[in-house]
Amino acid sequence: GMVLYMASGNGFHIGFFFAVSFFGVLGFYLLRVALWNTYGNEVITITKNQVEYVADYGWFKDGRKQKEIADPIQCSVSQIGYEDDNTGVLVIGEEGAQIVCATKMPVEEIQALIEELNVTENEQLE
Repeated sequence: GMVLYMASGNGFHIGFFFAVSFFGVLGFYLLRVALWNTYGNEVITITKNQVEYVADYGWFKDGRKQKEIADPIQCSVSQIGYEDDNTGVLVIGEEGAQIVCATKMPVEEIQALIEELNVTENEQLE
């Protein structure tokens, strides 16, 4: 449309810049969603006093977060969606410094993961 408009003798219009910017941002957002649904995974690295979270989209990585945490890692479940779905996300850390994972899972699986993290932490202390 822009090429036809300028080829017919009309000049450049400022609306072209806004249109290209808007559809460029929309295209990038749709690319992110498509890559997350296809290749996306979360990489969580837990050290003694720090948690690092990286959202890996397959083609690029985004959402790198690092939080200092207390020595005993506090993990909890945050319910998401309808109550009947019984799904939630993993929350690592306390109120002030916490990382909320993006992957929605059944609450039972998250609680089993929390128990596994607690067992692993206790084994490292011994």
